[in-house]
Amino acid sequence: MVCLFAPTVMAESVSVSLRSRDQQAGNMGAAYRPQVSDGVMADFMLSARAGIDENSVFDALAPGSEAAIYFLSNGVGSQNMTGVGGGGIEGDEEGHEEILVNFDNPVPGDSVQVELRRFRAGDGWGDKDDPVLFVHVIDQGWRVFSEQTNLMDAYVQLGSSRGYFDFNVLEFNSETLIDKIVLREAAKDISLARLSYGLGQMVPLPTPVALAGFGLGLCAFVSTARRRR
Repeated sequence: MVCLFAPTVMAESVSVSLRSRDQQAGNMGAAYRPQVSDGVMADFMLSARAGIDENSVFDALAPGSEAAIYFLSNGVGSQNMTGVGGGGIEGDEEGHEEILVNFDNPVPGDSVQVELRRFRAGDGWGDKDDPVLFVHVIDQGWRVFSEQTNLMDAYVQLGSSRGYFDFNVLEFNSETLIDKIVLREAAKDISLARLSYGLGQMVPLPTPVALAGFGLGLCAFVSTARRRR
């Protein structure tokens, strides 16, 4: 008798380029679903806000105005709804801007990587670019990361003005489910260039001993069931 086991299902990894060469260049309006490749759409929607008060920079729910998604060669940013603005994620005296990622279904926290371009890391908060990362965790609420906390510990530099934040370093794990991410800029000008994430919750592979024990138990159950017929 042969006993078969269903294979363990692992989370599928998805990486979405948000540069204009891989999406559509220019102003895409208030909400946009990027494509992974030709005919394959991403598992999240993008939206943008502007005019966020500098005194509320660390408040994920700070009031702001609706803005438009804008794709540049370096990544996605925002413009105001009338089509005015540079197109990056900017932070200045007129208010901060942000990009919101809203996943269709929650994703494992440790699978996420957020890649930036035009990012100039300075010597702490208030020097050069000051990104703020808000992460909404199911059943926990918003978590906030900045240069004032441990955000730069998770930064992996890929080149000049380019790198990504590794959520695994931010102490997210496979059981931490994320449904929203907000990238806000509080100083200069950055772009969100790529978003990588996993689909579904990671399931660890069983150990050989546990697998053997389960197999013996299943075979015994099937044998007993057949004898009782």
